Amino acid sequence: MIRKKIMSFLVLATVPVLYFTFFDSTVDLAHSPIEKVQASAQVKVLPSVVDTPAVIRPASNPGTAQIKPVIKVPPEASMNPLDRIRAIQEKTELHKSVLSDYDTFSRYPASNQRIQEAAQDPLTKRYSIDERTTMSEDKDAALTIWSDKKYYLRGEQVKVFATIQDANGQRVASEFAAQLIFNERQSVHQFDFSDDNQDGVYELDFIADQVAGKLLTAGVYKVLVVNKMNELADAVAFILSDPGARFTGNYRDVLTPEGNLRIEAEVDVSVKDRFYFQASLYTELSDPIGSTQATVNLATGMHWVPLDFYGLLIRDAGEQGPYLLKQLSLAKVTLPMQRAPLITPNYYTKPYQLNQFASVRYEQVAKLQ
Repeated sequence: MIRKKIMSFLVLATVPVLYFTFFDSTVDLAHSPIEKVQASAQVKVLPSVVDTPAVIRPASNPGTAQIKPVIKVPPEASMNPLDRIRAIQEKTELHKSVLSDYDTFSRYPASNQRIQEAAQDPLTKRYSIDERTTMSEDKDAALTIWSDKKYYLRGEQVKVFATIQDANGQRVASEFAAQLIFNERQSVHQFDFSDDNQDGVYELDFIADQVAGKLLTAGVYKVLVVNKMNELADAVAFILSDPGARFTGNYRDVLTPEGNLRIEAEVDVSVKDRFYFQASLYTELSDPIGSTQATVNLATGMHWVPLDFYGLLIRDAGEQGPYLLKQLSLAKVTLPMQRAPLITPNYYTKPYQLNQFASVRYEQVAKLQ
């Protein structure tokens, strides 16, 4: 009996001590670093991707607090993927390619692109003619077709060409027929080709927006060409454009305070809309430098559209001015894009010096903005 009383006394005496000990430890945790939390609570902490500060949230009982401990992050876990690749001592070809692509991409603004060779000019590639060739099953004949443009304005003449070549690659006489189709499903008109000069190149032509008294809608058209003798067929597509704006032929240029070259092109807008512009810059001797692009909302009337070439883009070309605005295009932003024909302005800027242009990577400039 006495033993039971002693045990009861010890339990009652121990409870307050444990309570205040725990309470004091909890308060201490809320105001101590994570190392003390781990030492006192003996908790195994798992690594996390992001450092999380200690947060005290309201508990269900007033006067108490729930504590979210701070978790330390290993140094390598806080690196972005590119920094991790750069930290690799022995890089693979894939690692090198990724770093090279990123460095090239971040060197200039997204609107600018370096042109290494004239054939890589994005405007040249966009407006280049599509020539299609279809072989017969026995390889004895080949049908080749193309048009003189990919984009036509109203009133312009569409020209489509077709040839048949034998197994030796020689053009041979034949007969062709064509069907004009709008938007992949609507038949507009049928044509016959002719070879008036007997050179083996058969031709057909018509006014872009008027066929057999029909006023054509702007959009995508396909000319389905059939060779009657060899039963070969293929199609060439073009777009009848109604861009609602045109270049007036007036240009001007200036060095911006940031050290970039800005060329402004005057545009006459007949329909309020959103427009997309592209331009390519070359040296005085017609060596390619780079291209730029811009999308602008324009009301009707005359406007000066800025076309900016980043300073480092020009420095990388290593040539002093003047510079040549080689090619220029505009399009109304619709589906499909209503593109105007490609323009070659033949406009030369003032004779700028290389040291006038910015020499900082755009990535560094963007971080400061």
